[in-house]
Amino acid sequence: MRSDAAAWNTAAADMKGPLNSLADLELTGEKMSFFATERELDATYDSARTAIEDMLGKAAEYFQRISDNLDSAARQYEHDDINAAGKIQQAGQ
Repeated sequence: MRSDAAAWNTAAADMKGPLNSLADLELTGEKMSFFATERELDATYDSARTAIEDMLGKAAEYFQRISDNLDSAARQYEHDDINAAGKIQQAGQ
């Protein structure tokens, strides 16, 4: 579980690079041709870029949540194993 948690944590961190890069890909009407602006391609492009940015942000959040839950479950299993071992040891005495 801990190795899976680490893998999900890495996946969450790996989302940050592309997520940060999306901000640099912003295009305004001034950066596009008159033809593109007249047909609102700048707004369409920005809507698509924003949607991808939102999806990557949510993916990073969900990946981190999965990692945290796996870590929590691993700690609980470890705690339960220690308690059970103690009870078995006490029963044998």
